[in-house]
Amino acid sequence: GVSLQRALTQITVNEVRPGGGLRVALPKIAGNIVRLLAPTADASFGFALIPQSGDCLSPPASTTLLGGTAAASPGELVLSDASVATLTSLPDGLYQVCFAPSSGGGLAGTGVSAALQGLLVGLNINALQMY
Repeated sequence: GVSLQRALTQITVNEVRPGGGLRVALPKIAGNIVRLLAPTADASFGFALIPQSGDCLSPPASTTLLGGTAAASPGELVLSDASVATLTSLPDGLYQVCFAPSSGGGLAGTGVSAALQGLLVGLNINALQMY
């Protein structure tokens, strides 16, 4: 069946929203600025990345819940440095982004995915560093 959700609608990486924020590439570097837009959530929600072959409703035991701080825009979360460091320690690959409401109750699927990659982490064009 089809499941509709508005819990987590997009991810912005380094102020860019690749794929409309639905399928993003995350370079594995410590300086990433990752923002999540969750219009219906309060400031204390979290999320987790699980392998694409997994299921948000029954995540692997090793799944780590990630979080951050509320941004100026309502429903926006900026990932903490600790959460970005956790992301950089995960193996390269395609992951599902699972939403963790502040009210508890486990993870929920979002349809948003992230490709973690460490092969190419930035470009230097005309002496400007692009991440």
